[in-house]
Amino acid sequence: MIKFNTLFYSINPNTGGQNYIGEIDIEVAEAIIEVTNQPRKKAGQIGKLITNPNMNPTGKQVILYAPNFTVGAGEAVIRVGGVMVRTQLELNRELHQIRSNSMLKTIVLVSSVTIVKSEFMQFIQTLDNYSEDPDKIYDGQLDNNNGYFWVRYDPEEEFSGSELEAKIENIIPKLGSSPQTEILLDIGKNVQSEMLAAEFVKHFDKIWPCVVDTLSTVYSVPEFLELYSPQKSRTGDPAG
Repeated sequence: MIKFNTLFYSINPNTGGQNYIGEIDIEVAEAIIEVTNQPRKKAGQIGKLITNPNMNPTGKQVILYAPNFTVGAGEAVIRVGGVMVRTQLELNRELHQIRSNSMLKTIVLVSSVTIVKSEFMQFIQTLDNYSEDPDKIYDGQLDNNNGYFWVRYDPEEEFSGSELEAKIENIIPKLGSSPQTEILLDIGKNVQSEMLAAEFVKHFDKIWPCVVDTLSTVYSVPEFLELYSPQKSRTGDPAG
């Protein structure tokens, strides 16, 4: 969670006082969520959350979670560009759909060490900004300042025969030995997410030496970190 019951104000240039702008009930990596028990009259507020650059600078999707909302009031929310949900299940589905649509790239950390899953889980759970994935698709999510990615231990890949041999041949020269454990990262499509993922890779490599497979190119960790250094432009996509 990024924000919870957060109030926004602007500064009056004439008086120096504060002018109330609005409030965000909940903000997560994928969306802003407005929550109400009212049956109607939220379309204006949803429209403001969508368009106001102070409250929504990155243009996140805005979801109204309103169990008691009428059909007509829900249609009004949809017309201004919001998403209408009435149950926790619908909310989880919408967040997962936004997450899936916002993915820029998948990378896989390939280690020569056999990593026990319990040890890996202990590692990620001690990191700042870790949270569980409510859909249980991943082993966890990390988010910070509009950057986010999801992580999963030992993804199952359907490689066999010549395809498997080619994959291993590409990895061993960089890794220095045979691959033993893979960690999948699905990274959000912005610079903050790339930088957050790069920081994770750096910490992971200190414990379990690895290489980074972008599914098109295999990089050593120093090569990968160089691609995501703050001085480098992010106009290119190393995942290709």
